[in-house]
Amino acid sequence: MKSNISQQSELTQLNLLQANKQDLLEQLHQVNNFAEELQNQKQLMQKELETAGDYLLESEEKTNKANGAALELLEKLKEADAEIESLKEYIIFLKSQSS
Repeated sequence: MKSNISQQSELTQLNLLQANKQDLLEQLHQVNNFAEELQNQKQLMQKELETAGDYLLESEEKTNKANGAALELLEKLKEADAEIESLKEYIIFLKSQSS
């Protein structure tokens, strides 16, 4: 039979192992909670990124539409300038004919 001191030593070692096990379980629990929190933050950031991407796409579409309208207005302005020049030349021609 084992001596009382040997049994006491084994009991102390078992108690230390049990305490270490509890400590490791607590650490594991904390790490799992942290991992879950990180996952939640990642999902939130992905949603924010998606929202920002949608905003950028909408802004780009509006910009393209505005640029198209501006080009169309510039073309009409060029046409109007050409018509004005043509009318000026016609007026000069008419004045020269009436003199």
